[in-house]
Amino acid sequence: MAPSKTYSAEAIQEILAIAAARQPNDAFTLQQLQEMAAELNISQEVLERAEQDWGRQQQQEAFETKRRQRFRQQLVVYVVVNASLILLDIASSGSITWAIYPLLGWGAGLLLEGGNACGSTAKSLAVR
Repeated sequence: MAPSKTYSAEAIQEILAIAAARQPNDAFTLQQLQEMAAELNISQEVLERAEQDWGRQQQQEAFETKRRQRFRQQLVVYVVVNASLILLDIASSGSITWAIYPLLGWGAGLLLEGGNACGSTAKSLAVR
């Protein structure tokens, strides 16, 4: 009799992810999830904590997506408004004089917002 194969937790996770992706119906019920966990000797308590962690991760990802969308919208408004101010400044004085102040002030704030939006994404990717 051939020895039975053994798999690491990572291998099991990868194999199950591939199998689930190939499943025609990719939605599983809570009962099915609990049955799968029981077959893998995962306690109900550990499964519940993992599900809560997953829920928090989903909420964090949704928040980060909204934050990046908001930043992109702010960036578009910044470009349009400041381009208009620069054109107005050039039209009225022949050079850029006062328009540089809102450009730099608003730009500094936008730069910080962009750092927060992009930095938190980098942190969340590093955690995985």
